[in-house]
Amino acid sequence: MTRRLDRFIVMAHIAATQAFKDSGINPENAPDRYGVLIGTGDAGVETSYQTFNSIFKRGMDATSPFYVVGCIPSTASAYFANEFNLQGPNFSINSACATSNHSIGMASLLIRMGFADVMFAGGAEAVVNVPGFAGFGVIRALSERNDSPETASRPFDKDRDGFVLAEGAGVICLEETGTREETRRAHLRRTFGRRVHLRRLRPGLTSPAGPGGECGHGAMPPQCPHQ
Repeated sequence: MTRRLDRFIVMAHIAATQAFKDSGINPENAPDRYGVLIGTGDAGVETSYQTFNSIFKRGMDATSPFYVVGCIPSTASAYFANEFNLQGPNFSINSACATSNHSIGMASLLIRMGFADVMFAGGAEAVVNVPGFAGFGVIRALSERNDSPETASRPFDKDRDGFVLAEGAGVICLEETGTREETRRAHLRRTFGRRVHLRRLRPGLTSPAGPGGECGHGAMPPQCPHQ
């Protein structure tokens, strides 16, 4: 995994897995009611940087077959959902520094509108690399307090001169009220919603769910005559 996927996907998967285990949920009975929405601002910039270097040095045939799925934003959500068989809403959001907040907000709306009962939502970023330092440095977004790194991060100080580049991931579990009243757990949650179906592509990242095309069937409203 660490060799084929960008670091932001790896960190997102670790954070989401911890949230899954901490939540104590069991999606086996209705996997299409469990969704994932993990956003990212810059996605796989390091993977793209390394791939472009390989192309320039050795030609296009040097490109890894895992390049595309290893750096696009939606792989963070898809990889986690595929491992735990979560077949509900699954996509990614990109809105710069507000990405994680928007992901959590959108996940809560999906529950509220009835598309899911449980959503894993959050964000991941991996920009401590050459493209990250170069990109944020050239627009003078980074602090220049290199002589005092322990005091360089001061976002609310009147003498602030930029931010300190960092990376990481955070994912939380949102669920509808009453989905697991009998389960005791020690995590915070906000709950909303009703019901309706929306299916993710599976079992692979590019193949439809099952020979009968359950993805399209599940996306149809209950009153649709083709059901």
